[in-house]
Formats: sequence, C-alpha cells, structure tokens
Amino acid sequence: MADSGGNIPPPSRGRARARGRVTAAEFVEQLERRTLQNICSDPASTTAEPPTKAGSVSVASVDVPPPILDLGVGPPKADRGPRLTLKAGFNKVGEGGEVFPALTNYFYMNKTPNFTLYQYRVDFSPEEDSTVFKKLLVRSQEQYIGSYIFDGHMLYTTRPIPNEMRDLKAYSKRNEEEDGEPVSFSILIKPVGTVLPTSPTFLQFYNMVMRKCMTLVGMEELGRHFYDRHAAIKFKDDRLELWPGIISAIRNHDVGTLLCVEVTHKVLRMSDVWELISVMKTKCRNPEELENICKKELIGTIVMTHYNRRTYKIDDIDFTITPTSAFRHQDGVMTRYIDYYLKRYNIQNIPETQPMLVSIPKKKDVNKGVTGNIYLIPSLCNPTGLTNDMRKNFTLMRKLSDHLHMGPDKRKAKLDEFISKIKNTQSVKDEFQKWDIDFYPEYVSAECRTYPTESVFMGPVGSSPIPWDADWSRQLKGRGMLLAQELKNWIVFVPDRDSADIDQLVKQLKMAATSINVNVVQPLAM
Repeated sequence: MADSGGNIPPPSRGRARARGRVTAAEFVEQLERRTLQNICSDPASTTAEPPTKAGSVSVASVDVPPPILDLGVGPPKADRGPRLTLKAGFNKVGEGGEVFPALTNYFYMNKTPNFTLYQYRVDFSPEEDSTVFKKLLVRSQEQYIGSYIFDGHMLYTTRPIPNEMRDLKAYSKRNEEEDGEPVSFSILIKPVGTVLPTSPTFLQFYNMVMRKCMTLVGMEELGRHFYDRHAAIKFKDDRLELWPGIISAIRNHDVGTLLCVEVTHKVLRMSDVWELISVMKTKCRNPEELENICKKELIGTIVMTHYNRRTYKIDDIDFTITPTSAFRHQDGVMTRYIDYYLKRYNIQNIPETQPMLVSIPKKKDVNKGVTGNIYLIPSLCNPTGLTNDMRKNFTLMRKLSDHLHMGPDKRKAKLDEFISKIKNTQSVKDEFQKWDIDFYPEYVSAECRTYPTESVFMGPVGSSPIPWDADWSRQLKGRGMLLAQELKNWIVFVPDRDSADIDQLVKQLKMAATSINVNVVQPLAM
C-alpha cells in the first residue's frame, strides 16, 4: 500500500513473509508500480488532461520512449547509433614508461601442414560414453582408416576414407577381467566435409594433435586440461592431493600461429563422497537433518569418478534411490546400479545404503543424446577443490600457496620441464612428423613497460598516500573512502537453499562497509 506521498514502502520484515523475503515476480510487480507512480508524479514529464466525462478519472500523458531491443535484425549496423572506434594513430602497445625485455609463455610454430583435412563424425552402436574406450575401438581399426586424429566425436584424416570402410566392426572387452565373450561394436563413419589450412577449424585440429601428444607423455585428461597423476603432491595430514597440470592452446596471433602453455593444478580430496556423508550422518539427529546438511555441503561440488576419471558437478542428492535400485539400460533392459558397475568396471563391495548423486547432463552430453539425469554412486566419487573450512585453515593454505602461487623463475622451470618432455619423447616426435607440425623450443620475447608508481589516496582528506605493492588488503582497513557514498537502494537475490545464510551475509557486509566509512542500509527486499 502506498503512503500519503504516493511511495511504496519496502516489504515488511514480518515472519509471515519469511523475514520480509519476496519472490522475484512480486518484487518486479512492486518495482513497476513504484516506477509508474514516480513518472506520473513528475510535473515536468506529465501533462494532465481534463476529464472527458463527469466522474471519470484523468489520465496523465507520459512521453516515454519505447525500449530498444537488439534482436540481431532490423536496419544495418551503421544505422544503429554510434559505435566505439579506435582513433587514428592509436598504439596498442603503449609509449610511456621504461621499456624492458620479457619472456612470454608462447612458442612459435615453425612448421605447419599444407594439406587438406577430411572431417568425419563417428557414431558407435551400442552407444559408448567413455572417450578413452571409444579411442581404443577406433585405434583397433587404424589399418583401415589410416593416419587419423580422433577426439571421441570428430575424426580427421589426410586422405578420404573409402565408402566400404565407413561401417566397421570392432570386438573388445571393456576391461581385461570382464568375463564372457568380447562385445561387438559397430563403428559408423559419416563424412562432414573438408578443412583447408586457412579454415578456423584447422586450429581445432592443431589442438587435437597437441592434446594427443600430452597423453603420449603420460598426462591424464581431467575436465578440459591435462594433469600428471604420477607427480601428485600429497598432503597426508589434510587428506589432499595436488596434481600439477598443463593448459595448452594454439591460436592465430598478429605474429603468426603460436602455442600457449600455462601451469595449472587440480586439488583432489583423498576421501570419497560416501565417507563425507557418513561423517555428516554421525552429527545429525534425524534423516531430514541429514538430507538438508548433505545438500548444503555437496550441491555445487565438482567430483571425479574413480572408474573413468571424468568430472561431474553435483546438482542434487536423491535419497530415494540407492545402488540397489534399477534403471533402464541403453538396450532397454532394467539393470541394478551395482550389477552395472560390476559388469562394466568389475567394481565389487559397493555399500548398498548410500544415496545417489545427481548430475544434470552437460551440453556436450546432450549433444551425444544423453537427456536424463546422470546418477553417480558416492563411494566411487572423489570431491575436488577446497571446502570453506579448508580455506579458513591458514596452515593448509600456506602449504598450498607454495605450489599454487609460483614466481616467474619457478613457473619457467615447470614450463621448461614440459617443453623438454614434449621435444624429447620419440612418440611425440613421430606424431608431429606424421602431421608435419613442429614449434621452436625458445620462448617468444616481448617488450614490456614499467610505469611510475601511482599514489593511491584514501580518506580522510589530507592523509598520506597508500604505498603501492599490488596488495591493498591491509592498507584499506580502517582508512575509509576519500568520498563515501551511501548504499540505500539495493536488493538481494538468493537461491532458496541458501536463504538461511542471507541475514548473516548482509550483517557482515554492513560491518565491512562501516570499516571504510560507507553506510549500508537494510536492503529493500530479499
């Protein structure tokens, strides 16, 4: 209800609306009403007209331009208003400061192929979700396909595959300990087109070759990057492993085609998800409390499966399904989860009382035909990343920072080690020679600039400037802003599962703002 001034007050914070929380639809409705009343109450933008009939209500004539929506259609771009353009003579490398040489993490490609690639799509029957196993099946047919690069979906060759070689049969067991006869797979190869060296798709081919070479030197693919499991750094007291890895990308740049290499790490916990749930179970009084705590702690976590080393995001936990529950297999037969993992991966002694983790299919999974939710067994999954409690552990974070936050010298030593391994491994040399690809082992150099230190002034007026060392975390505390503003018109959007923590968040935000002399009032709505 509007007050005497025509303004709509913020939602009440009574218990009836869950401490003043409103839904998005309710807030949008209130915001539209408030905006309309503000427009109508502005005498400069409205013109009142006399009533047309006795007893009728006068309507204000408001001149409001329609919203502009860019839907990708309509007049040419030249007619869509001003666009940002670079001034004549603009120098993107700069001119000021002191110039000094530096090494980058880029390498020149000194040999690139000059042939046409033939691109094919590969389908399997029965369907197979393991990229590693699909590559093994295709490898068994190399005598018919010839030299190729295959990423689990697309296949590239230097010569066309004859029609009679596009429907192949492969027989294989998924693991050596599997009983029974080998499974028959049909490999259907469908032509997509040709790829010229000038095509952007050729860069995808370059990166596929590079990713294959990383597997040849013993690295394993987790997510989008490759890691060296054998060089894992173990923190036994904290039950963590730190896997060193490499990010690589080949792209076109102003100076030519360059290989970019960067160091990365993956944090893996040695405890599986079922162990974490068991610990939570000892602290809960009833099943409902266990469900709430498990969902709060685990939803959003990235896990890695033991059997195929794939990563999944936990989107939900289903306590109504257990490993003894049945699901419909691709062949239409109802199969229990424990029987599936026993036959497929020879995994035994799976606890039967644990709930199932739910992962919504990724875009690439949907493209492969996976439409339903993916169910995972907690005892076969290891969580990745750090928990909030781990981040609060100063000793642990200090030990991790010694490896995660590397200086230039240590980072270069890691890159030197990787480049040396790539250049000196015979299987990698053969792969590069097969595709007529190679790169210089020397780093690409560049000219950098050192600019004078800027003085950063904080409040109150007249105080000395902050010494600039790229870390203001300490200097900001207690200084205050040079010109403080008040945060008074703001709202908070929160998912339902996190609504219990929102009041504490607002409280902490107000306290932090007070330390820099910024006043934060209670939000208009939550």
